[in-house]
Amino acid sequence: MGPDSARDAFVSLEGARLLQLPMTGPFISIAPVTTGPWYWFQLIFARIILPTNLAPWILLGIYSVLTVYVLYLIGLTLEGKRLGLILAFVAAIAVNQIQVATALTNPSVIGFYSSLVFLLFILLIKKGPNPRLGFILGIIYGITLNTHYQTSGLLSLPFSLIIFGRKYLKTLINVFLGIALTFLPLLYFELNNHWFNTRHMLRYILVDQYNIWTPMRWLTFVTDYWPKFISFVLGGDKIFGFVIMAAITLVFFEQIIRRKLPGIYYFFIVSFIIQVVIIRYYRGEKFYGYLQFFHPFLFLFTGYVINRVYKLKFGRILGSVVLLLFFVSVFPSTLKSTGPEDFTREVQRLTKNTYQTFGPGPFKIYKCKYASKWDITGLVLQLDIDKKYDSAGKPLIYSWGCIFPDIRRDGTKIFDREKDQPEKFFPKMENLYDVSIASPSALLSLGWVEASPAAMYQSAARWWMDEQPYRAE
Repeated sequence: MGPDSARDAFVSLEGARLLQLPMTGPFISIAPVTTGPWYWFQLIFARIILPTNLAPWILLGIYSVLTVYVLYLIGLTLEGKRLGLILAFVAAIAVNQIQVATALTNPSVIGFYSSLVFLLFILLIKKGPNPRLGFILGIIYGITLNTHYQTSGLLSLPFSLIIFGRKYLKTLINVFLGIALTFLPLLYFELNNHWFNTRHMLRYILVDQYNIWTPMRWLTFVTDYWPKFISFVLGGDKIFGFVIMAAITLVFFEQIIRRKLPGIYYFFIVSFIIQVVIIRYYRGEKFYGYLQFFHPFLFLFTGYVINRVYKLKFGRILGSVVLLLFFVSVFPSTLKSTGPEDFTREVQRLTKNTYQTFGPGPFKIYKCKYASKWDITGLVLQLDIDKKYDSAGKPLIYSWGCIFPDIRRDGTKIFDREKDQPEKFFPKMENLYDVSIASPSALLSLGWVEASPAAMYQSAARWWMDEQPYRAE
């Protein structure tokens, strides 16, 4: 459960009920620009295929497990079974890799798709030009880019095939054809909404980004931001993150100086550096949860270092010791990551108290039209999952901004607003009030709107039909 999780769950559940596919995806954080709809497509199809309202979360769990297997295939293809098992082990106990298995939000699928991009790119390098494989790589990367635009730097991997010249030309063309294909739904939206996303993205690039101050000198970025980010992904604390970063730097530098580093790793190193520079100068929120595309880089580089230890004299003993130390450093934080988040606990508590106070339901919930509270969104979602939400059910209002109704269903007065407190007339539980005796028309006239799953779906996935941006602008 979470603010974004509730939104995405409503899209999944209602989209499956209505058999509708949205034209866009979620909005990004820096500008009024939407992502592509592929992430929501997957959630909707998951609910159609799986006969449970937990389908979108199950899909994330499947992706998280598949990421471990994809990492194994990456290591197997690069250097053999041992590297594959090490990469799979690192990914399997990585803190954030476990967290994204339940965090229903679009960045959570990026680690899986980025790992697929890695695997397909490695296959193209190892096996030679393959237009069909290039087309698949383009589709996978296109879905990744559609899901979150911060993965734009990952394009440096397939684009680096250009250094091979005409040998990979047809393959590279097919890569870009695959990418273009994934943007057709978003292009359709743009053509029908006065190029809404394009104009706002250009405005951000040309104007708005320079109104944002993001203090981050290189020294702070390298010695504070990155060690914390590494520990956020792998586990442990900042010191552990710094040790991992130092070990990766020293081992790769030593291998490069001695000319022992396999050539394919240079592609990943250059791509990694490009994306580090992009994030450093990115004028926006550098939130760790957005940087899932760095996961396969960190898994691969960390696994390479551990595998390198195994190749030293007495390598089996030293490698096993390093792997054990890695496990001991990471696993305590891994265990902590498996518990429910605070928002989840709050929604569970609120739902339980609702049943205890107002009965078993079903319910319908009203909220103030111009007010938004995340806990009410979570409550509606939990009621829907429990099959306790019904537009014909007992009406409850979530008091947050609007005036209480004072007219009964038969048209008589309930109370005097100037003299009486509404709590005396409406059964109450925290900010929820049972308004069964009130006139529905009185509720609507005072600005209350039903916070139904269908309304949540409409505001998230079909907002453009209500706001009509092509007319407003």
